Amino acid sequence: MEIREFAELSPRQRQWAATLEVSDGGPPSTAERLARARFLRYTSLYAVVDGVPLARVGSSRVPFRTKEGDQTVLGVADVVTRPDALRRGYASRLLRATHRRARAEGLQWAVLWTRRSWVAHGAYERLGYRDVYGPPIAAHRSRAGPHRPAGLLRARPARRGDGALLERLLAEASRERIGFVPRPAGWFDAALALGWRSVDQYRILYQGRRPVGYVVVHVDRFDLTSREIVVTDPALHHPLLNWLEALAGGRWIGLNASTFLRDAADELRAHGYLTIPFGHGVMMARPLGRASDRDGSAFRAAVDDPRFWLQGSDMV
Repeated sequence: MEIREFAELSPRQRQWAATLEVSDGGPPSTAERLARARFLRYTSLYAVVDGVPLARVGSSRVPFRTKEGDQTVLGVADVVTRPDALRRGYASRLLRATHRRARAEGLQWAVLWTRRSWVAHGAYERLGYRDVYGPPIAAHRSRAGPHRPAGLLRARPARRGDGALLERLLAEASRERIGFVPRPAGWFDAALALGWRSVDQYRILYQGRRPVGYVVVHVDRFDLTSREIVVTDPALHHPLLNWLEALAGGRWIGLNASTFLRDAADELRAHGYLTIPFGHGVMMARPLGRASDRDGSAFRAAVDDPRFWLQGSDMV
């Protein structure tokens, strides 16, 4: 087995690599698009056997703030093995190679997202990963008909060119927080260019004429769902939930993957939401070698801190 980066694959091997993405339910261009995500410093490693890529592990370098200061952690994503090549150790070998490279850069922690029910969860545990955080989940059936005033809170759809405004709102809302902040500059425009987000999913919130936050929301015939809710002042939690209620207009509301759910726990209860502390999705983490063992408590302490910050776009 050879280990190669995406840039080292031949055109024919890139075609084989595209079939890996399709086998995992993604578009064939996934690795090619991610190779352009320079703001994430994204790298794909492939297990190449007899000239054919049979597995891939992607990773990025993600900003992470602890109370001691800012650091960079390894974000592992897109662990994919061709179905007829499972259980041969290819992904594990790629992960170990990914860890070695990150350790050589001085990174102290690796994180990834998976599901507790997947077989891969046990494989990650054998590689030293442990569950460290599961985002809370909330659901509520909104009321149809007239709604309470939203406290002068209104919203408009985002437009291309709003990147600087969204980045400023995120920076203001997360200024005193720790965790997955600050986000790299240019994240909004990059997310649109890479197809990770659609501009019409973003709603910018205003109180009067002043922008005070944004929500990433998806609304269909039956449901309103959101995985990213950012407000610059906790006093806005109540009017924001009123605004969501009015927008949902009798639909189900599902909220996930945002520490807004922890910040606004009392308001969510008052509005009739039912919550569970975590779902199947889980963040796992592992230290990267002895150098990180001396500082291991800082990462775990940040995740456990009430100031911990996470939004759906931060789930690497």
